Amino acid sequence: GIEVSLNATPIQTKDFSWDINVNFSKNKNLLVELKEGLDQITLGGTSSIGFVARPGQELGLYEGVVTKTDPNGRIVVNASGLPTFKDTKEILGSSQNNFRIGGGTSLNYKNFRLHASFDYRNGGKMYSRTAEILYFTGNALPTTYNDRQPFIIPNSVQEVVGTDGKTTYVENTIAIAGFSNTMNQYYNQTYKTGGDSYVLIDKTFFKLRELSLSYSLPKSLLAGTFINNVDISLVGNNLFLWTPNSNLYGDPEQTTFGNDMAADFGDYGATPSTRSLGFNVKLGF
Repeated sequence: GIEVSLNATPIQTKDFSWDINVNFSKNKNLLVELKEGLDQITLGGTSSIGFVARPGQELGLYEGVVTKTDPNGRIVVNASGLPTFKDTKEILGSSQNNFRIGGGTSLNYKNFRLHASFDYRNGGKMYSRTAEILYFTGNALPTTYNDRQPFIIPNSVQEVVGTDGKTTYVENTIAIAGFSNTMNQYYNQTYKTGGDSYVLIDKTFFKLRELSLSYSLPKSLLAGTFINNVDISLVGNNLFLWTPNSNLYGDPEQTTFGNDMAADFGDYGATPSTRSLGFNVKLGF
């Protein structure tokens, strides 16, 4: 792992100063080996998505069903035009961030101070029960694909086994029919063209952690009292959250799976994160 911090004051005058602090961290971990006879261990997960660790790879891997493809990477569909899936589960991604950047900046003018702190995390995946439920109810944006009209799954083929036993692949021309007949067709098949990976969202995010405006009362007003200083502040927390387009479902820091390694798995309908506005008064004696 590596961690680098930078603290700087680009401007410093009698009445004004500008302070900056930035922290960068990156960690790569590796599971070296397991007890003889074990090829992986379970860290948590659900009945559909596994959360595992394998020797030679980093901790916190997602394991699930993937679509069946031909040698050219095209999706293999069945006679109804729906995707088919491999018999064995595969690794769908990792819960580990690529890197993290945090920091803040302050502008100080006489007795006033404007401060902001931020946090950016890049990469990694998480399980989202929220995304899964939105797909199930048809409220997830991807479920509006093609205005919910019949369509042929892009880049798809059908598998043909000849009399000689050889398998060939031909372009798929079968459109998926209307969605009113079965929820299974609408939910479990049509939009799972990537297999179980549809419930894994990108953990990348940028947060404005805090924004505050403070004022320190002049020392002359406190003369002759037992109070040394008084700071009055307006404070906002979690005012802004940015996530990539692949995550339209929630805060990547949400978790309902505890405090240990299993917490990295994701959220199972966690309460949405909130922003807060308030003020505080600090007294120094």
